[in-house]
Amino acid sequence: MDTSPNVLKRPTRNDVAALANVSGCTVSYVLNGRQDIVIAPATRERVLDAAKQLGYRPNRAARALVTGTTQVVSLWAGSLSPYYAMITTHLRDQIKASGFQMLISDIETSISTQAPGLWPGDGIISIEYPEHMDTFLHRHPDLHTPIISIGAFHLEQVDYVGVDLYGGTRDAIDHLLGIGCRRIAYVHEEAPRGLQDARTTSYADGMKAAGRPTEDIVVPSPSRAGARQGIREYIAKYGCPDGLFCHNDDTAIGVYRGLCDLGIQVPEQVAIVGCDGIEDTEYLECPITTIVQPVEAMCAMGWEFLKRRMADPAIPLQQHICKTTLAIRGSTAAPRTPSISEPKEAPSP
Repeated sequence: MDTSPNVLKRPTRNDVAALANVSGCTVSYVLNGRQDIVIAPATRERVLDAAKQLGYRPNRAARALVTGTTQVVSLWAGSLSPYYAMITTHLRDQIKASGFQMLISDIETSISTQAPGLWPGDGIISIEYPEHMDTFLHRHPDLHTPIISIGAFHLEQVDYVGVDLYGGTRDAIDHLLGIGCRRIAYVHEEAPRGLQDARTTSYADGMKAAGRPTEDIVVPSPSRAGARQGIREYIAKYGCPDGLFCHNDDTAIGVYRGLCDLGIQVPEQVAIVGCDGIEDTEYLECPITTIVQPVEAMCAMGWEFLKRRMADPAIPLQQHICKTTLAIRGSTAAPRTPSISEPKEAPSP
């Protein structure tokens, strides 16, 4: 065996522990970012300095062989738009605090290209897209990796943490009616993901209860640019409703900009409500009223559910629906003097 000085030995956890004068467990806690374990700041700093001096990097593959776990969680997402990015950030913080790492992958790619047991991770968190998860589970009925579904759209045959968008939408419609809106339209993309959406149902039920007709404004895409274009084209043909309930906050922001393009004043002529609660809605000239989803609480509960499932696969299903809140801001401020109350011609149903 070559024992010349040029052959470097890979530093181990014990080497770091010896240099820092701490236990091997303490080294693991510090380097894994465990925030649930109390470690003195001076000790943490000593461990980090020792690891840096030695050039130590944790060998996750070796640990997985010994422990049977990787300390990695796979996050399946279909988008990293502001709403999904907000969820991802909160999940990352929760997962990191428990000493795990999060690996983000596209849900469609993960489901179509990976066989059970071949992706890295002790568990899977899927943000919405229940139809993809359902397909995956039917393909792999013997899946042993714990999986949880979170978000407004969730899969009911697995652990899930959902959101009550029906109740949130009803609050939004009642609020628009309460400030005097009579012609309230629902702005959305074409048949969102082909799913039965609670917002669609709740909007229709709320308008029916108020004795008012429904009105759909279908924009060409869910992007801000698509909503901006779509609202301008719609108003040119049908006139402007005095209340707009938007499928999500990105749509609401695009609609707001489109109204500004046309010189239509918010909220004096038209009131706007969005849905999701992304931070951007607070930073416009006229902050937008929105249905705030309890993202932080949803992520915390989702991670807790997954940890329990990883610890004991035999526990009963864990399922919970989170309530929303309506953040009332300038876009629905009263008093209002809507300039248009009826469409120029009958909009398409």
